[in-house]
Amino acid sequence: MFTSQVIMDRGGLQLILKLAYNVVLALAFLVSYRLGGIFVATSVLMAGVSLEVAYIFVSGRRPTKLEWVGLALVIALGAATMLLGDALFIEWRPTGFYWLCAIALAGTRLWMQKNPIATVLNSHVPMASRTWEQVLWLWIAFLTLLGALNLLIAYNFSLDTWVNYRVFGAPGLIAIFALMMIVWRRDDIKRAWRTHRTATALAQKNSSSADR
Repeated sequence: MFTSQVIMDRGGLQLILKLAYNVVLALAFLVSYRLGGIFVATSVLMAGVSLEVAYIFVSGRRPTKLEWVGLALVIALGAATMLLGDALFIEWRPTGFYWLCAIALAGTRLWMQKNPIATVLNSHVPMASRTWEQVLWLWIAFLTLLGALNLLIAYNFSLDTWVNYRVFGAPGLIAIFALMMIVWRRDDIKRAWRTHRTATALAQKNSSSADR
């Protein structure tokens, strides 16, 4: 599919590595919670996110605003959990992150008159502006509801249930929603892939002709 083009470039590789690191960090959070409790798990999470941002600096890049927000949330809410002995603070962290992402997407669209999702992906999957608008607002609504669901579980269920939801439930819902979006726009994705494949074949043909 069209994602092969994204994965092959540097930005795509960084995205894959980031996703893999987040999976490892989530599993580390779960294991440390099972072995040492929520305060140990919170320490592991704080250390893991801090190491991620430190690695970004070491590799010669600058953290994005989203990465700064993620670090600030985990440090502030994690420290509150550790100092006050209340797990509810760290349970708020996913909600804060999801809602800030939703606010950032909506704010960029309303005040800067830009669709941030289209800005990133339209070069890979060209679609009509109206379609990108639908994609944007569906993601905003989904992130808002996901943040609310996190609070619903945090306030009404056990800490064990919340940890399992945080590690498995929320990522699973995000993956399902993303898959639904892909299925919904599958014709546009197929068209983009055919265009990419044709352009690649033509470039290879021209290169071969030039070498003769």
